[in-house]
Amino acid sequence: MDVVVLAIITCGSQVLIIRRAQTATDVPNLVWAFPCGKVEDGETLEQAVIREVAEETGLHIRDIRLLHARIIPHTKRLALYYHCPLLESAPPVPEVNRHEVSAAFWVSGPEALLIFTSDVATPVAEFLHKLG
Repeated sequence: MDVVVLAIITCGSQVLIIRRAQTATDVPNLVWAFPCGKVEDGETLEQAVIREVAEETGLHIRDIRLLHARIIPHTKRLALYYHCPLLESAPPVPEVNRHEVSAAFWVSGPEALLIFTSDVATPVAEFLHKLG
């Protein structure tokens, strides 16, 4: 089973969302998302989160906490949502990898829910509402 890690990066009440540069063939409505990707062979889950965030946004995270896990119904992938809080006083400017990400924005949790074009797991949506 493929495992996908998703990084819910927060700075204060803001959360980082990305616009994917390419549409995933198995999830065509996934346009806006959290930084995410598949776990590679030999990686721990935490290493995968750190790598994906660095590759897509140029940010270096250290604090990683599992928030939620679910099987995505139509892909049958295990999705692991990690909360990655930053300690900076202001959200840092991401340096996006244009091959994977066309844009990245810091928004409130409720704004993220309005922007996302794919469904959001209930525990993740509840977490984002609390950021508002």
